[in-house]
Amino acid sequence: MSKDDEQPALAGSIPEHAPTSYLDEEELNRFLILIRDSYQKADLANLFLEQNCQEPTVNVAAIANLRDVLSHFATFLRNGLAPEKRKEQIINATEHLHRAILEPYELTYRDNVRHFRDLFQQYVEELLPEKDQHPFLSSAPTRHNIESRLGTLHEEAEKGRLAKGNNDCVPDWEAGILCYLRAFENLRVLTHEVEEHWYKFQEVKKVAELQEKLAEADRKIEDSERKHQQEISMAIHEIAKTHKHSTRLHYFAIAIAVILFIFTDYQFHVVDRIVALVSWLWHGIHSLFSLALTAI
Repeated sequence: MSKDDEQPALAGSIPEHAPTSYLDEEELNRFLILIRDSYQKADLANLFLEQNCQEPTVNVAAIANLRDVLSHFATFLRNGLAPEKRKEQIINATEHLHRAILEPYELTYRDNVRHFRDLFQQYVEELLPEKDQHPFLSSAPTRHNIESRLGTLHEEAEKGRLAKGNNDCVPDWEAGILCYLRAFENLRVLTHEVEEHWYKFQEVKKVAELQEKLAEADRKIEDSERKHQQEISMAIHEIAKTHKHSTRLHYFAIAIAVILFIFTDYQFHVVDRIVALVSWLWHGIHSLFSLALTAI
């Protein structure tokens, strides 16, 4: 078994020498300072991601990078490791720490770009075609203006991405963080500007839609009232026709009654005259009969 493959001492065993006596003190201090200064930056970077992503995000890659840093440190502490292998652990740990710090800013920027593109698409499809119809949209940025600013932001973010590979160049690495922060801040300003005009446009649309609904409701009410008035007019007309017909029937009944009265009265007088005539004839016959009897 080679020295590189030696297993660490079991827990509880008593080392013959000081735990780090076999390490180069300068290299150990370099590794410890790296962890001391970089771990806090990685923590702050992940906090930045959690606070500024549109959707809740767990940075699994950062957790994996920090785990790898611990793995490299454990390997660095291994007794019997070749000096060149021990130096490689510092370089590799530096790379993982840089990624653990830079990637949260990159992920935050990408997340906000993704959400901005959805807003931008609606902005282009709905707002810009009606921009000239609304004075309050006169200051709304054009599509060309937005795309130009996005291009500048992407160039800035690309500089930050390239900084992840500069393991030994700390100024460039920290400049990469600043590139991502500038890109994110400028994107935030652009998003706020577009959202401000978009929300105003949406409010105007809502008011216009509400007014249209109210106008439609008024038209329906007017139509209903007009229909109701027509129904009332028709009812009045029918009542008038019915009244006129009833009046005619009433006059006709009166006329019939008068005719019947006249006819009945006429018949009564004729009968009376016939009765008088019969009575007169009867009296005449009776008188003649009496005279005849007397003569006998």
